[in-house]
Amino acid sequence: MKLIIIYILLFVGCILLSFKFLYENVPSSESDMLVRLYYIGGVVSGIFAFGAFFVAILTYHNQKKTGDLQRFETTLFNMLQLQQQITNELRYEDTEPDRNPNHEENTGWRTIEKRGRDIFEHFWVSKWFSFREIIDGKISLDEKSWYEGMMNVLMSRGSEAYNQLTEITTFDHYFRHLYRIIKFIDKNKALNDKEKYAYISIVRATLSRFELVWLYYNCLFGVGKPKFKPLIEKYALLKNLRDEFLTISKDVIEKDYFRKYQMIIDDYLNYLTIDKNDTSKYYIGAFYNSRDKESFFKVIEDFKSCPAAKLDKES
Repeated sequence: MKLIIIYILLFVGCILLSFKFLYENVPSSESDMLVRLYYIGGVVSGIFAFGAFFVAILTYHNQKKTGDLQRFETTLFNMLQLQQQITNELRYEDTEPDRNPNHEENTGWRTIEKRGRDIFEHFWVSKWFSFREIIDGKISLDEKSWYEGMMNVLMSRGSEAYNQLTEITTFDHYFRHLYRIIKFIDKNKALNDKEKYAYISIVRATLSRFELVWLYYNCLFGVGKPKFKPLIEKYALLKNLRDEFLTISKDVIEKDYFRKYQMIIDDYLNYLTIDKNDTSKYYIGAFYNSRDKESFFKVIEDFKSCPAAKLDKES
């Protein structure tokens, strides 16, 4: 709108300057009045012809911009529908121990069937994962250790265990397509930063609490770290994450932060940083909108005064 007003003012200015030029340079005697009017009429006609051409170009530009935006939104919402379809079609069927297999010799088995978003919660909290133990330097075919939920896997075996389980490939298609959606918005040159953030906020609103938990670990320990994590940090895609659903992984427990700082430090605090160049952690922009400068700077100042800032400096 501001650009249109500027163009109109420039157009009016050109007309006024033209009248001034003609008034000062065209003969001014009464006998030459017709000549004066002829010159003025010709120049004004040319100016209005140019103005009409300019308006036509501006109209075409606006129509093209509107059409591009409509095509972008159509593609985006088609991608969101496909993402919802991918989520709904997630399927897990298997037999799992009925009781804790680490303590019961005669553990029974039960058939588990989960679909859609329920799989994210089941894998995080309830599914039994098994690891073959290494005995005398060899992988045992008989001895297994079982862990209930990925939450306990990370707590007991640490970040390296995340990529050792083939079961998490269940989510590969889901994460790949979610990444494509965010990248599609990020690469659109017709949108400014605030507009991109607004569209990505719509995507973020579709993610459930356990989807956000898996997204957090997929981009911290998993395959999403190189490409997806920077976009998460750029657009605060984890803004709605409830950090109490995260775990305290073995990597954090072994650092014994309670003895050092007299407080329990979970993965959220341990892997939080205000250093954009620290790729081993999440930049604070992954959880807070950096575009709201006043509140964002306040969050950074609050972070600097908490024990987690000491961890950030130590690392």
